[in-house]
Amino acid sequence: RVPFYDPPSEWYVEHNSTPSDIYEIKAQLHMSEESQLPMLNITWVLSADGSIQVLEATVICIDTFSFCLRCNYDESFTSIRNPQNQRWCFNYTNYPVDPQTSYTVSAYNIPTANLNEDAPMKSASFVSPGCDDLTMQK
Repeated sequence: RVPFYDPPSEWYVEHNSTPSDIYEIKAQLHMSEESQLPMLNITWVLSADGSIQVLEATVICIDTFSFCLRCNYDESFTSIRNPQNQRWCFNYTNYPVDPQTSYTVSAYNIPTANLNEDAPMKSASFVSPGCDDLTMQK
């Protein structure tokens, strides 16, 4: 997982095939066991179709590109489902949460759609609890 602040180079290249949109994305509160601080638990699920074979990475952005990270997949997917016959699911749990704050989490797959094609992106919203919430007090 690599944080970055510039658009991915794939935006400027014409692709023969591009992966489908992310199937689902969620953002939830998670207490870090390591730091004992509240963090966002961002979970995304990949679409189960043949386009997964060209999927190279997923970009996750928090609050409209103020923080983005690129999650590279080490190997090409050889199956549209994982060994448990479920959709492939991934998490990122290392973004600190402030009390009573609204977050928008967006994700899109790499390679990106070509120019003049629909640019698939999924988003999820999350509002963290206030300081009076027990989870935020730990």
